[in-house]
Amino acid sequence: MRNPARKTPLPVLAVCIYGILAVSSPAQSPKLSTWTDPNLIAWWKRHPDPRSWKAAGSELVEALRGAQRKVGTARALENPHFRGWLVQARWMGLFPEDYATHGYYAAEQARKVFRSLSFKKMLPRLLISSLEPEDDAARAAENLCRIAEHHPEAVAAYPDLAVAIAVVFDGPFPASWPHPFTRQKLIVKKEVPPERRFEFFTASEKGDKLLLRLDELTVKELTFLVDSILSLEEIAWAQGLQLKNPDHLAGVWGVLPYDQSRAGSADYLWPHSRYTLPEIAKKGGICMDQAYYIAQSGKAKGVPTILFLGQGRSGGHAWVGYLKESGEWELDVARARSEKYPVGTMFEPQTWRRLTDAQFRFLTADLTKTHSYNRYQLALQWAAMNREESFYREILQYARGHMPRHFASWELEAEWLQGHEVQPAEREAFWKRWITNFRDEPDMRMRGQIRLLKHYRAQEATRAAERLTEEMIGENQAGRFDLAIVIAAETVFDVMGRGDWDAAKSEFEDAMARFRKNAGGHLFYNLVEPYVERCIEAGQGAMAVGALASLGKVLQPQPNSLLAADIEKLRAVVAGISY
Repeated sequence: MRNPARKTPLPVLAVCIYGILAVSSPAQSPKLSTWTDPNLIAWWKRHPDPRSWKAAGSELVEALRGAQRKVGTARALENPHFRGWLVQARWMGLFPEDYATHGYYAAEQARKVFRSLSFKKMLPRLLISSLEPEDDAARAAENLCRIAEHHPEAVAAYPDLAVAIAVVFDGPFPASWPHPFTRQKLIVKKEVPPERRFEFFTASEKGDKLLLRLDELTVKELTFLVDSILSLEEIAWAQGLQLKNPDHLAGVWGVLPYDQSRAGSADYLWPHSRYTLPEIAKKGGICMDQAYYIAQSGKAKGVPTILFLGQGRSGGHAWVGYLKESGEWELDVARARSEKYPVGTMFEPQTWRRLTDAQFRFLTADLTKTHSYNRYQLALQWAAMNREESFYREILQYARGHMPRHFASWELEAEWLQGHEVQPAEREAFWKRWITNFRDEPDMRMRGQIRLLKHYRAQEATRAAERLTEEMIGENQAGRFDLAIVIAAETVFDVMGRGDWDAAKSEFEDAMARFRKNAGGHLFYNLVEPYVERCIEAGQGAMAVGALASLGKVLQPQPNSLLAADIEKLRAVVAGISY
């Protein structure tokens, strides 16, 4: 559908912007009415002193707010002059007020780089349109400046790589990186300045050591290539792996030795002195180590990769995804189909959120090179600059109109609703829109359904809650039985919370019977274990014992698997209680 904002001639808004700017700062030139190189140069001439940059950026934000109030959210954000000054205002907002004592910007050269990047309009725009709400935007801007300072010509050739490094390394990696089955102290991690990391990859491409061209990949794709904190020496070692194309990564799985003795003894933590790629190649490992080795080796060879964890009939498993070429992912390397892993989980390296493979497929179906994606991201940045403004929610809704499949605008509006008083009908309508929008993404759809379910319960709409629960389980029982288990567990725990223990026992037994065909890690970790623990906490020891007594009829994990070990641990806990 064509956006009605197109009906507003661009010069009309340009005049509006000029009018607002002229009122807010009489000394400013009328040339600020349009976003052009001469007007940007003139703007910088009026603000040569870094001490004024923060205030100048704030004045620009106020001017843009005035323009939006005059013409409306959609008309403002559709206008290229508004968007150009929006990027400039956001860029200025990333410069620190305490620059004189800052670890980077205290140097005059660093300030010159920050200013010069503003004239290279594409780089700040690429960074700002790539930021996510979870990013440390100021740190990302600093990373980009550091890269540009040391490699000005290479940044022009590889802007997406520079921005990918900037946003991935804007904060610490999770404590659980790369996976929970090795001790952190055994990983040889090394902090590498962003400019050195950029230099390493560009030199690797020039040295013909990479399988994909860096300048053909998007920022988002490249975040899955640079997301490693291994030393550059270890990454360089992995570049020696002989592969002709990304598809050959799958063959590495069969070459790595599988440590049968370790799997048989249920020793899932890496037992050796160092957790490095050469050591894994030499000593072998279990599926987690194999997946980690392949994922890290792929990144070293210039192939974006993803490490997945999943639960199946016998417990946990790890497998790998990789980018075949820009826009085309293969997500099932060494995923054992017979084990019925309904979903795998992964780290999204820019935000470190946990996503499922289903969510990843859903998100990447919309190419991030598109016009709509850029509009969406810039709108989210404008929203971030206007959290306390009356039109904040309107900006989020505008953004969603461009990219309804992406999560952030929905999640930010849900957060806004949580903090504001609105009518119950309005809250219900929002969650119904959420559910409809994510009809093809089961995890997000279920999140909306659970929130709507809680809303119904809070409103004491018992029949509506029952209908929704039945609908949720029915939708997921076949393909995404993991979600159906979570929904059933929510019902059990809700009844337990009300203290109706007979009804809770009945709901638990019904759920165990319903999901026994797909029993496995999901059933144990999402229903059985928390149910037993809550029974023990509430002094309902007999119910805990009864739950475990029926478990053997439903779950038959492989001997010595992680699932089998966790079941035995729970049995030991229950055996030690008195009731």
